[in-house]
Amino acid sequence: MKKNLIAFTAVALALVAGALVLPVGGADALIVGATTIDFEIPTGGAGYIDADQYIAEGLTFSGAFGIVRGVSQGDPGNWGLEGTDGPQFLGQNRAVPVTVDFATEISTFSIDCSRAFGSVEGQTMKVTGFDATAGVVDTETFTFGEVNTWSTSTLSGAGIVQVILNDAGGGSRNWGCDRMIFGEAAVVTTTTTTMTPSTTTESDQVTPAITG
Repeated sequence: MKKNLIAFTAVALALVAGALVLPVGGADALIVGATTIDFEIPTGGAGYIDADQYIAEGLTFSGAFGIVRGVSQGDPGNWGLEGTDGPQFLGQNRAVPVTVDFATEISTFSIDCSRAFGSVEGQTMKVTGFDATAGVVDTETFTFGEVNTWSTSTLSGAGIVQVILNDAGGGSRNWGCDRMIFGEAAVVTTTTTTMTPSTTTESDQVTPAITG
């Protein structure tokens, strides 16, 4: 089974209303009859909220730090990340896997991920889909790029009921994911995403510390 790992790369820099805007483009999987999770749940002004907000969509999240506000929203936790489908993202800053359980079986899964401030170069991410018997349906491992450089991981195979996101590496192992798409059949299309990178530097950060 061929796996797709698309690294978003910079194609231009532009200064817009005093903010540095980084347009990036690439191809990703458009899943027929798909559900897209953009993590744009209102936080009520807090820097983050609990990640388990999608039970109505048939999803249960466990292990994650939370849904975090992005750079354009003030970067309240110093993550240095701006999501790929709106500014917010699913954030993790502890060395435990994030598990996504699905109420019904899926056959395709796609998610964008990037390491955050406080992480280290060479940090990797393993994305694995399991069936109802805990058997591996598909898995993919990739190495993160720079902070706020997003990679897309895609899984495919019948009967996926759980996906585990598990990073490996030293340091604080901080990372974020966004634009989670899941459903049945998939076709390839081309999309464009615009991100606003942080104006702070990684050397100024130690680890995200959100206080609400």
